[in-house]
Amino acid sequence: MTNIGIVGAGAAAAAAAFVLADAAPDADVTVLEKSGGLCGRAATRRHEDLTYDYGANYLKSDDDRVVELVTETLDDEGLADIDEPVYTFDADGAVSPGRDADDRKWSYRGGLTQIAKRLFARTDATVHRRTRVETVRQVGSDTAAGDDVRDGATTLLEGVGAAERSDPDRVGALGLARSVRDPEVQYGLGYVIAISKAIGRSRAADGD
Repeated sequence: MTNIGIVGAGAAAAAAAFVLADAAPDADVTVLEKSGGLCGRAATRRHEDLTYDYGANYLKSDDDRVVELVTETLDDEGLADIDEPVYTFDADGAVSPGRDADDRKWSYRGGLTQIAKRLFARTDATVHRRTRVETVRQVGSDTAAGDDVRDGATTLLEGVGAAERSDPDRVGALGLARSVRDPEVQYGLGYVIAISKAIGRSRAADGD
């Protein structure tokens, strides 16, 4: 049996599990999510009779596949058309209406996290919540390239894990200017730039 692991239980992960249910029906799919909720940046909360989203606000109709998925493929019970502007507020508390360019918008009466819940419900994937992934190791490869990929992925994930545990503050332009004097930050930026160059070379070669 093929074993497939998905890190994170956001909308993209739910969509991947949904596709795999048809593409690889015999595969054993396991999803590992560090938080207690589903749908990543979408975050639904409830207070008494009020249901509200403080992450992503709605689904848009700018892709025919999304329209088909929401209105035909998945259960549309509780699906709500949003006719009025969606008001947002910035870090300073200034409130403004959302973009008028979005022709049609949807959410769910149970909150936008319903999209991931309904996708996962159509699969046999096992979802483990409150399960943090801090390292990924490649097994069964003796090649130098495999070792490099493993070590690189481990470095990135360890860095992400350390950043999550440190609860980093917001950094403005002045703070950024000060941070780049830090040798550790300089080394980290060099690492990111090296990765960017490698990706750029690969993409450029694919385009030739």
